Amino acid sequence: MTTKCFFFFFFYFRLKEVENALFIRVKKIKTRYPDVFEAYQFCRNNADKFVGRIHGPVVLSVNVKDVRYAAMIEQVLGGSASSHLRYFVCENAQDYRTFTRLLVDEKKLKVNVTWPDANDDVLKTQFSETELQTKLGMDHYAVNLLEGDPHVIRYLAKACHLNLIPLALKHSREEQVVNSGYFRKFCIGETFYNVKIADYGNRSKQTSTIPLRPAEYFSDSVDREAKAALTEEYRTLEASLQQADIVIKEYNIEHDQVKQKIEECKHKKEDLIAQKRDVQRAAQEHTKKLHMLDRSKAELEESKKRPQLLLEKINQLERKIEEIKETEEALIQDYIVNLKTYVEYYERRNMFDLQKIFATEKFNAINTYCREQTKILQIAEQTYTQEKRQLALAQREAQRYMRDCEDAGGNLSEELHVQFQEILRAWRTEGTSESLDSLTQKIAQEKTRVEAIRFANPNAMKNYEDRKRQIELLEQKIESNKSKILHCRDEIATLRAVWEPRIDKLVARIGVKFSEAFKRIKCNGEIDVDKQEDFDKWGINIRVRFRDSEKLQLLTGQRQSGGERSVTTVLYLMSLQNLAKSPFRVVDEINQGMDPRNERMIHEQIVLGASKPGTSQYFLITPKLLPNLFYNERMRVLCIYNSEWLPTKIQPLSYYLENARANGVA
Repeated sequence: MTTKCFFFFFFYFRLKEVENALFIRVKKIKTRYPDVFEAYQFCRNNADKFVGRIHGPVVLSVNVKDVRYAAMIEQVLGGSASSHLRYFVCENAQDYRTFTRLLVDEKKLKVNVTWPDANDDVLKTQFSETELQTKLGMDHYAVNLLEGDPHVIRYLAKACHLNLIPLALKHSREEQVVNSGYFRKFCIGETFYNVKIADYGNRSKQTSTIPLRPAEYFSDSVDREAKAALTEEYRTLEASLQQADIVIKEYNIEHDQVKQKIEECKHKKEDLIAQKRDVQRAAQEHTKKLHMLDRSKAELEESKKRPQLLLEKINQLERKIEEIKETEEALIQDYIVNLKTYVEYYERRNMFDLQKIFATEKFNAINTYCREQTKILQIAEQTYTQEKRQLALAQREAQRYMRDCEDAGGNLSEELHVQFQEILRAWRTEGTSESLDSLTQKIAQEKTRVEAIRFANPNAMKNYEDRKRQIELLEQKIESNKSKILHCRDEIATLRAVWEPRIDKLVARIGVKFSEAFKRIKCNGEIDVDKQEDFDKWGINIRVRFRDSEKLQLLTGQRQSGGERSVTTVLYLMSLQNLAKSPFRVVDEINQGMDPRNERMIHEQIVLGASKPGTSQYFLITPKLLPNLFYNERMRVLCIYNSEWLPTKIQPLSYYLENARANGVA
């Protein structure tokens, strides 16, 4: 009994040691990806909700046959952080819809699920592994080193092209593998090789290498063959121990017959229970296969009916298309007639608008003229009334003066009296508005002023005439300059009406792309034209908002940080890409000064924008990059080695130059 217990515990701990690898993977998934672990637990505890089996995540469903290749397998699958390792694989479409409804839609879990439609063609290799070893010295294809459910293996082979990636433990003929043209990716030793062939010119090859990281998941793969061997050995030893017990019981049968019968009955009971369990299991399998057969028959019948239903639907759609065509033709004819009528009415409306404008202008001019003439008439009437009163006063005063003059002329001599009479007749005929005293006084004042000016400045009149001529010349020059200024203003207005709308339209297009770029990073931004009185001071106003609690603020060197200004600069330059054509673009150290969040967002925006078909070549120069950034197949990372020593796996620069000259590249 002691020996039996010893063997039992020995093999129990050996099995636990083998199965501990799966436990470690589950623990890592639970720590790093809680949603994936929750989905894994749900599928294990609710298998009855699915028709078939849900495999996944992939990292728990596959193993590496040879642990020595574990790091290579993880690399070709995309690395330990690859989303391929976290995928769930369904066997049919119904389970796929059930999975997405229960876990993605209802539980809101961030998990990946697929329903692969690949067949065994994705597992086919170009030639056998024996030929692979003979021709190129490679050990295995990546797809042949994985073991697991066929659905999972086919999904990984299709997604990662595992049937086209060879692996080798020891360094061999790397250059021969590259030049063979059979493989774009392969692993040798601790290095992953990626071969890129140019799409133009001599189709030269460029090989990039990545050192392999230690495997995080598959380094402790479950060795199913070892587990099966241990289980079989355990059963064999257990049977041997049971046989030994029977022999011992046979030697002691004389004094322990009752105990032997009890043991025999117990063994019979266990055998019967085992047989019953086997029968029940077989019955369950039979029932399950019957259900599957019924479901297959129903699907077959539905598939047979589908072509007829599709044909009827096609006929209905064709008839509907004919009806729509007829309706469209009738509508087009109506549209042509209505368009002609619209054009006629539009021309008549324009003619009436012109007549209306002419009549309105004429009416306004007449009204203005009438108002001016009315004002002139009112002023003339007021002037007439005032002059009439003054005339009456002047007539009365003239009569008084006339009487005084007649009285004054009586004392004059005959000669003076004649002259006085002549003056008096002239006054009666022509009249005068001045008195004798006032005229005498004014004459004296003017004489005094003239004499004073003549004695004070003899050249005053000459200076006055010169200054008058200069003033007239300057006034003529001012009038000429005013005309030129008005002419220049008219030309500026004409030219501005041509280019200003184009600038506004161009800036508006840039602003739309700029705002969309900011929305993609959960921020706000807009641009407009800064229009000043002086055209030399015109510019672009950039307003940004990086936090919800802020308002849009003008981009300056004082308000925003260096990283925020760099983000804004990159997004503005990307908004200009589709408007400014150039063969290539270079951005140098734009990510310096950014925090990790902004650097990741800007890097992703640059990759997406520069990877679109038809865009210019884009160079991003930087001394450092964050790990696990967003990449795609249309970009290339070049590392510049600048040192006195280079690793042995990199050939000297002269080797590559000679090779380029030999191929006609350089």
